[in-house]
Parts: sequence; C-alpha cells; structure tokens
Amino acid sequence: MKDLKLLNYTSTVPPEKSIAEIERLLARAGATKIAKDYAGDGSVVAFFFAIPTTNGPILFRMPCDVERVFEVLIQDHKRFRRDTKKKIREQANRVAWRILLDWIESQIAMIRLNQVKPQQAFLAYAYDPRTQQTLFERIEENGFKMLGAGDQ
Repeated sequence: MKDLKLLNYTSTVPPEKSIAEIERLLARAGATKIAKDYAGDGSVVAFFFAIPTTNGPILFRMPCDVERVFEVLIQDHKRFRRDTKKKIREQANRVAWRILLDWIESQIAMIRLNQVKPQQAFLAYAYDPRTQQTLFERIEENGFKMLGAGDQ
C-alpha cells in the first residue's frame, strides 16, 4: 500500500471550499439538519446530517481525520524542515477534505443509481447522540460481536 499515491495528495483546493461543497452535496441529496462539529481551534472535524427514511430521520456523523492524512504525508515526505511541517499540515487539511468530498460523491452516485439506500451507504456513520457514538464505534467497542464474526 505504501507504493500507492494518496488520493488528491496534490490538491490546492482550500478546505473551506471542499466543506461548502460537501454541505451543498448533502443538501441536494436530501439530507436535512446539516451541522458542523468543530475542534477547540475552530477547525471543522465532522458533519452531522439527517436523512429522512420511512421510519423517520436517521442522524449521521461524518468525520474528517486530518491528523491521519498528515501522518501519511509526513511518512511520504522523507526529509523535512520545521517550516515544511506546517506546510504539510496545511496540505493534509486540503487533501483530507477533498478525499471526503470524493467519497460522499461516490456514495450519492450509488444512491442515485438505486444500488444502495441512503441509510445503507452511510450506515457505519449512523450516530446516536445519547452515547455520542457512531454505529461503527459502538460495534467496534463490543468486539464486533453483533456481526457474529464467522459463527456458523
């Protein structure tokens, strides 16, 4: 996997533009109650959005982990000076949001083609505000037992 280039690694699109595009895309796809989750430094770290279903709306939390992208870019950048580290962090922010936009666009294309239902496409990110966990986090916390991993 290390030989593969990171998707959008050369992006020059400011994160704010990608974030706005994601918000517009989710709204056009029928999402309601779109909101952003902010870190202490004022940066956006996730989107919350609801998708109406026949059983009522489902809330989703879609994170964007810029730090993980930064780690990959740092590993790919063998030698760097201190001032370069700041530039790589800024690039990681651009890349992370662009990748998330691409992923959401792909999921919405699958929904539009009736390949999946909206709640199916975003299921891992279904969010329970009472526990402040996504469905994936909850299942992972329980050791994936809900899936019956290999039980026959």
